[in-house]
Amino acid sequence: MTRSSTFDPSELDQVDARLTSRLAFAKKIEDEPEAIPKLVKLMIQEGKPHHAKKAAWILDLIYSQSAEKLHPYLMQWIQALPQLKIEAGRRVMAKIYALALAEHIEVLNDGTSRKKLISIFFDWLLDDHEVAIKANAMTALFTLGKYEDWVHPELKRVLEEDAAKHSPAYRARARMTLAKIKNEH
Repeated sequence: MTRSSTFDPSELDQVDARLTSRLAFAKKIEDEPEAIPKLVKLMIQEGKPHHAKKAAWILDLIYSQSAEKLHPYLMQWIQALPQLKIEAGRRVMAKIYALALAEHIEVLNDGTSRKKLISIFFDWLLDDHEVAIKANAMTALFTLGKYEDWVHPELKRVLEEDAAKHSPAYRARARMTLAKIKNEH
């Protein structure tokens, strides 16, 4: 029988940027995994950006400490990724998927899901987003390129053409990704 979540979104008002505060809340959510989908929903909703950012912080910590607790949700979240409006949410989800793909999470090994993720990550790489989002998109696309032949050549083209337009951090990650592509082929 599935337990009902007692998580109240207003509880996020008590969370602040201090690591101790975020860790305490992440622990509460880990003990109440039924609240995880609610956090993602909060992250997607535009009405309360302060809740969305805090939900992103908490999901990031949960994945860092107990990745397996989020694995069951990865497939259903793919549909929600394009709806993310706040950069903190995109950054966290790009990081989670980049790590999950690198860990070869079986649930993401479905061809349809891969195609959706490829589209989303190319969009995030090409659109005007923070470097952290773009860096994780590069990592995810590199991994996805191992399954879809056309991804590495397209990723290489984008990185070579766009790197000069971006920050030193972007260029460094682009060089690293290009080196991986070169070693892969």
